[in-house]
Amino acid sequence: MDPYNKDLLRKKYKHSIRNNPELDAKIIYNLSKLVSSLKSVNTIGVYYPLKHEVDIRPLIDRYKGKIFALPKIENLLMYYTKYSKEDRLVKGRYNILVTANDNIVTPDLVVIPGIAFDLEGFRVGHGKGYYDRYLENSQNHSSIIKIGVCYNDQIHPKVNSNRYDIPMNYIITDNDIYVSKPV
Repeated sequence: MDPYNKDLLRKKYKHSIRNNPELDAKIIYNLSKLVSSLKSVNTIGVYYPLKHEVDIRPLIDRYKGKIFALPKIENLLMYYTKYSKEDRLVKGRYNILVTANDNIVTPDLVVIPGIAFDLEGFRVGHGKGYYDRYLENSQNHSSIIKIGVCYNDQIHPKVNSNRYDIPMNYIITDNDIYVSKPV
């Protein structure tokens, strides 16, 4: 049995992860330090957290001058729509909250949740490949800064990857900022 197999890692981590506000605050602190150092970032793609994902919504309060965006999935493709805390949210695919608007934007930086990450920047997601396809199909995908977020105990020594997997530039945990592909 391959200990780095994504399906096995998904099973191992997904049911043991629970949102932890205290650790989320540490992750937001580390994420804010990194975002503040990236001066050219204007539009930040975030996500609306599921119960086992880091709640990064407080990040929005820290950057009033930035544009934020939430992912939306239609016809098996993902794109980002402009988001502010005042926007009306509706249930989208998989019952994930998305904006009711269709004001499409392209983020300079995307914050991506994961079930597990390795320090080379590869991630285990939910297995549908939406983030990888989005990044691959974006016109400026190589310049989009990719930040994975998770709890420190979700860091795994290795995650099997294939040619479709796009590594993160940084992994942010409650303990550290890991640099995998610096920008």
